[in-house]
Amino acid sequence: MRLSTILISVFLSINVFSQGNIDSLRLLINTERDDKLADVYIEIANYYFQRQRDSSLYYSEKSLSISEETDYKIGVVRAKNMIASLLMYQRELDTALSITKSVIVYSKENSCKEELNKTYNIKGLIYRNKQVYDSSLYAFNKSLEYSSLIKDSIQIAYTTNNIGLLLVDQNRFEEAIVNFQKAIDLLNGYGMRKQTSSPLNNIGLIYTKIGQHDEAIEYYKQALGIFKSNNQKVDIVKTEINIGNAYLKLYNKGIYQRDSIIKYYDDAYSLAQNIGSKYLICISLASKAFFFEEDGRYVESEEYILKAIKLAKELDLKDVTPNLLGGLVEINMRKGFYDEALKINNEVFAILLETPNIAELQRCYHRYYKIYNGKKEYKKAMVNLNESYILRDSLYVISKNKEINSIESKYRLENKEKEVKLLEFENKSNIEALKSERRTAFLWATMFVIIAFTGVIIFIQSLKRRKDYKKLIRSNEIINDQSDILQRTVEKLEQSNATKDKFFSIIAHDLKNPFGSILGVTELLTSDKIVIPEEKKQEILLQLNKSAKITYRLLENLLTWARSQKGEITIKPELIHFHSLVNESIESLNNLASQKSINIINSVSEELRRKADKNTLKIVINNIVSNAIKFTPENGKIVIESAETDDFIDISITDTGVGMTPDQLDKLFKIDQSQSTPGTNKEVGTGLGLILCKEFVEKNSGSIYVESEKGKGSKFIIRFSR
Repeated sequence: MRLSTILISVFLSINVFSQGNIDSLRLLINTERDDKLADVYIEIANYYFQRQRDSSLYYSEKSLSISEETDYKIGVVRAKNMIASLLMYQRELDTALSITKSVIVYSKENSCKEELNKTYNIKGLIYRNKQVYDSSLYAFNKSLEYSSLIKDSIQIAYTTNNIGLLLVDQNRFEEAIVNFQKAIDLLNGYGMRKQTSSPLNNIGLIYTKIGQHDEAIEYYKQALGIFKSNNQKVDIVKTEINIGNAYLKLYNKGIYQRDSIIKYYDDAYSLAQNIGSKYLICISLASKAFFFEEDGRYVESEEYILKAIKLAKELDLKDVTPNLLGGLVEINMRKGFYDEALKINNEVFAILLETPNIAELQRCYHRYYKIYNGKKEYKKAMVNLNESYILRDSLYVISKNKEINSIESKYRLENKEKEVKLLEFENKSNIEALKSERRTAFLWATMFVIIAFTGVIIFIQSLKRRKDYKKLIRSNEIINDQSDILQRTVEKLEQSNATKDKFFSIIAHDLKNPFGSILGVTELLTSDKIVIPEEKKQEILLQLNKSAKITYRLLENLLTWARSQKGEITIKPELIHFHSLVNESIESLNNLASQKSINIINSVSEELRRKADKNTLKIVINNIVSNAIKFTPENGKIVIESAETDDFIDISITDTGVGMTPDQLDKLFKIDQSQSTPGTNKEVGTGLGLILCKEFVEKNSGSIYVESEKGKGSKFIIRFSR
């Protein structure tokens, strides 16, 4: 299967416009006063939101301009919310997030909190797109909080629906369905059945994802019926595409005929043209292209792919374009046009470097493998097959991490429920005990009144109760102390488990990479279908040897880090001649640098000596220089220098590489946030080497700093005190 069907989630619509509505709004432009005119413009922007986003942005900015001129504060908030939403759909996520943060501050300062629920909802959607799920959920919960305060039932359902979509992203399907059903119940409870179509559609998405296509179609059709009764043309198009995709899955199993499938795609395409939404026209064309490819009608598939690509590029749809271009690559390979296929795949790779998508990147590398194999460039084919295996393993790890997160979430939820039940039980027991104690006291008092010893007994009982009360206070203090100790222990265990999980992920990722390369080589060597010229075999065997060496070095690195975590590495300071130590590192890495024509210069003072552990310090320099080679383009330069002051000794490693963004710098030495970034020659890594560097520098009583700017290279500084 070469193209991927595009499933479309549906956000709950608050405003539903018809053509008559928009015509009426346009008539109001020349008649309303300024503050009302700002509202009219934002209503028009809402209408164009999923039809013509350029027009929507134009009217949003008009509304903002008028609102600011007239000091119409709520108008400012509404306009900025709309602009943030539009930027989010254009994948300008950081700018959109910055706007929502400023709107929240502005709303609180100017006492216009009635729109804060919508602002927080947009903020949650942006974080969802950035895949920062905890922040997304926090923002959605804030939206629910403000919606409850102003009793905005529609927004509560809207946000609940979005929380369901967030859970779908994390493969927490059962919890997602609960949220979608909750949104449906809320809407039905307020007599708003027409609004239940969106969560119904989204439940259909879940059943599609888990392969229950008949159930998916049932929910899609319920949603479609409501969308049609409301004349919600945009959502009708989306749902018809989803139904077509579900029928296509069943068509592949021989259950449905092609006519029952293509009808939905044709209807979606016609309606998308009718409402003038280029985005939906693009998705409709892509869906038809996928269907024709599955049906073996490759000429028609190419025709629709080309049309869809043209629109996707025009709209700058970076989330859709790689998939469509990948389909065009496959068509060219099928025709034997490998040079054209390579050119298009390079375009895909460039897009994915800007907007990373691991699944698409894995498919991109696999296409490189097939292209170079077709061009009989077997060494390049093997390298790209290896990269494909690496990313396939990464996808597996990500999938497992999502499963773990889902299990942990359920575990925490169950624990909270148990705690609540335990507290309820304890409270009930205490109340019963108190009632019993009062009855006993009353009976005793009555008895001793009769026998004239009332005063003495009351005094005795008072002393006893005081003593019991002190015991109870002491018991509570002990319980609280134990609870604090237990909480600290749990936090330490969670931190330890996080480190352990990350370590296993690194082993699964890094240690498998070279084996993927070795596997690729052996597949090529043992394949009966591929004839390898003798002159190429030596190159391939050299690559096999290189992969084996990489495997050994990676294993050594991992074991070193594991020993460090267990406290088994002993630091043995000795007087080190730094210039010689750097020369040893350069000699061991010269072959790697020469492959990219990179010049490594040792400018460390020959007079510089200091006590440190030689083995760990050599690992530090090797790792930083290796990293510099990885991210420095061909014909670049790496300079290793020293600088001395009265207080410090600095060893700096400066490269002319690609540099780093502030976000990358922030995550550089954090094991729970380390990320794999392709090098200038598509090299892949995990960041474990730099984590080792930080640990070993600190074990030698030093510190490590990084200065970097995107596109201008990086400078790593190792600092020791005198």
